[in-house]
Amino acid sequence: MSTRTAFISYRREDSGGWAGRLGDDLDGIAGADHVFRDVKIPPGVDYERHIERVLDACDVVLVVIGPRWATLADAAGQVRLHDPYDLLRREIERALARTDVEVIPVLVQRAQMPQASTLPEGLRALTRLQGFELSDGRWTRDVDELADTLFGARRTAGVPIERDGAGAGLMVAAGAGGVLLAGLFTGSLAPQRAIDDPDLQRLIVYAAERGLIWALAGACALAAACVAVHDDRFGAIGWAVIGAGFGAAAGALGGIAFMLLTDAAQVHDNSLRHGLSTAVTGAVLGAAIARLTAGDRTAYACAGLVGGLLGGVLAIALGAPRPGEPEGAMFLLIEAIVLFGAVAAVRIAVAPQAAPPDRGRVRAVG
Repeated sequence: MSTRTAFISYRREDSGGWAGRLGDDLDGIAGADHVFRDVKIPPGVDYERHIERVLDACDVVLVVIGPRWATLADAAGQVRLHDPYDLLRREIERALARTDVEVIPVLVQRAQMPQASTLPEGLRALTRLQGFELSDGRWTRDVDELADTLFGARRTAGVPIERDGAGAGLMVAAGAGGVLLAGLFTGSLAPQRAIDDPDLQRLIVYAAERGLIWALAGACALAAACVAVHDDRFGAIGWAVIGAGFGAAAGALGGIAFMLLTDAAQVHDNSLRHGLSTAVTGAVLGAAIARLTAGDRTAYACAGLVGGLLGGVLAIALGAPRPGEPEGAMFLLIEAIVLFGAVAAVRIAVAPQAAPPDRGRVRAVG
């Protein structure tokens, strides 16, 4: 393992919890002697001198930047970074002045790199350095990548879903399996809908049926996706519950869309009705998967929409029995495979990855 040491610089009011979580995890990976945070300063020690000694001896400085890092003000209303005696400013300027240390901006809570014009002259070089994003939804994976870059070590042996087609396949298989199982249990609902039922009753029943089907599909897919990316915030059961909620909403909206197309828009083409209604379900599920796994919501929603549209059309084209008909679960299976397959393909192709810091030394600029 590397003998490098890292110094974590942060503003407590901006990102104290994130810096603490990062420090604890890096301690566990590299060892407490390789990671410094101010809470490790012994009682009675001159705080500023101790900070200076550690800064001068470390190999890497991780500057944790949250949403308020550049704008937090003191009691008088002055931005703290513009105070030349501000301790955080001084430690970063000291690090940037060294030519033999890596300085890595670490962005948390979806923070953006500050504009150079908003910072004091001595900090502007920071904005030209390659940053590393830590996301709550990808925390384990992101910390592993950062630790591997810094120390040549990582906590888990798992492979992120976007780098492993098997992980994406797991999400597709789980979602398809869930919808197939749900289709087998809900197939008896459709025959009970009489043609002359009031429109509102037909809409409610169909929306409930589709909601139930896609709730189970969403539960399986979300649980599998988050297990694949090592997201342990809620555990597999917690993610299944969350996925069920989003799946129920997506299915119900798709069911409502189907009935509105049939009754209000008078669309009688089966391919078009099923394609468009499943496209609604796919867009909602795609956006939910993106939101919960820190993906690009627009890309995922579009993938779900296109996948749902193609799935519905393909199921009709292949002559699969429709939901409610004998063996209608096959129709739902085709829809689910194409829908989740489209989302998984986007996840493999364009999944967000925190840009790895340059392994070379960073020199102060300006």
